[in-house]
Amino acid sequence: MLISMIFMIINTCMGLSEAISISQKEARHKEAATSFIEKLFMNLPSDAQFALQESEDGNLELYIENPGVYFTALGREQKAALLRLEVVNNSDNTSRLIAHFETAPASSDSDDVTFSNHELINTLGELYWQVYSPTEQDWVNEWQTGRPTIVRLNNDVDGNDTTAPLSATFWAPPRPDPSRISGGNQNGGRSNRR
Repeated sequence: MLISMIFMIINTCMGLSEAISISQKEARHKEAATSFIEKLFMNLPSDAQFALQESEDGNLELYIENPGVYFTALGREQKAALLRLEVVNNSDNTSRLIAHFETAPASSDSDDVTFSNHELINTLGELYWQVYSPTEQDWVNEWQTGRPTIVRLNNDVDGNDTTAPLSATFWAPPRPDPSRISGGNQNGGRSNRR
């Protein structure tokens, strides 16, 4: 009897240890994904454009044209012309956030485009994007007009998206267009000193 109790205790401890390890791995994965998105938004080029729209299967996808990031494909670094952050909500009440990177065609008469997909998050509950609209002064589920400054990724677990651990708000700071910034002084970069 004592041996069976010791065996049960050890078995329970092993199961608990495995559950803790899985939970910690998921937490690290979520932290890395939100860190990637935060850095992406903070470093977007001035000509980056957003679109938030519903996909054919009813999930919200965030498109960023000219995201200013590189990805590895075909054994080398590729500059992304488009980044699509797709939410896939599964029937088992789990969601995945997948980053789809795409290059621009090599020439105007070519359709040779390189793709790469990476799962960023796999979590319990429903994920969805929202953009803050200054004109409506509220969060909206569609965006087609340029570059928003605040974007939110919600994680709705059991209908409560305000306390979910993954809900995160990202800031995309406005950037001046470098072609419109006049650099230097009026003397073509020469100093007035003699």
